[in-house]
Amino acid sequence: MTTPAERWARRIEGSAPPADADWDTVSRSRWDSVAEAWSARVGRDWTNGWRAGVLPFIHALLPRGEAAEGVQPPEGSETFGRLVGSAVSILDAGCGAGHLVESLAQAGYQAAGVDISPAMIQAAQTRLSQAGLAADLRVGHLAATGFPDQSFDLVACIAALEWVASPRAALTEFARLLKPDGVLVVGILSALSPIRVPSYKRFLDLQIAQNSLLPWELTALLTDLGWSVEAEAPSGWLEEYATVQAIAETQARLGQCICGIWLVAARPRRIT
Repeated sequence: MTTPAERWARRIEGSAPPADADWDTVSRSRWDSVAEAWSARVGRDWTNGWRAGVLPFIHALLPRGEAAEGVQPPEGSETFGRLVGSAVSILDAGCGAGHLVESLAQAGYQAAGVDISPAMIQAAQTRLSQAGLAADLRVGHLAATGFPDQSFDLVACIAALEWVASPRAALTEFARLLKPDGVLVVGILSALSPIRVPSYKRFLDLQIAQNSLLPWELTALLTDLGWSVEAEAPSGWLEEYATVQAIAETQARLGQCICGIWLVAARPRRIT
């Protein structure tokens, strides 16, 4: 018997592309094809699923302040960072249908989003418009977003870095986008996430557009590229491993295997 996450993993896998298919073409086609279903399904994941820990993790990284009049703090956050008035800017890189962008805009941040899928960006634009919110949403590549240098106080990339051909190129782009003292938040799928199951097909010479980057590989890669890793935490848990969750909450490597998404905060090293 399969879990809901395993069934969803099969849905986003899509049909087998030809061996010589271009990575970006496969990725764009896959996410375009599931944009409508993704927009409808993943919203609840931000409240009580794998992504539920993302917003509190982000808020904890930013300087604290009181909510501006008329701005509703995110659920579970009594106070939140330098919001309205000091114009904290946050990019969601790989924003999908715009759920995180919507939450950030509601909280008073200057929110922006970029995604390789035009259909996802259209879904995000619809979501923001229906909520009466504004955000800078663009179709673009994580390694070439099109935003100017030092545009953002924080760049978030949640369960998206695994879907690019070169994580190093994307991380280089994120460093370019961050203001001095800016922070990067990467959320990466746990090692046992059912979304990773199709990755074995790369050995069948199929273009799956999934690089299989693991949580502990991400932290090692960041360190080797000169980033300072400042915080790590799990967000959500895989329900089938509930019997060992209590142990995983104190054992980071186990947590990296059975959480929903592993969150990492890092800052680039600035050469002066």
